[in-house]
Amino acid sequence: MCLKIKKYYIVYIALLLLLSGGCGKEEVQGSTGGAQEEMQEAQRELFAMDTYMTLTAYGEKSQEAFSILRFIP
Repeated sequence: MCLKIKKYYIVYIALLLLLSGGCGKEEVQGSTGGAQEEMQEAQRELFAMDTYMTLTAYGEKSQEAFSILRFIP
């Protein structure tokens, strides 16, 4: 019984370590010798599900992405 519990703890810790690696911030490197290019940003604010929300899109077509969405006034 004790060995079975140890196995669960080892699997749990391994999964925790494996999944926590995806929480880091990724930096974008451009083609200009590693300099970080400035990302375009677009924001929309809305009230839905009894909650005030701010949606943010990043990238070249961020404004276009929000114009496609019809459910956002």
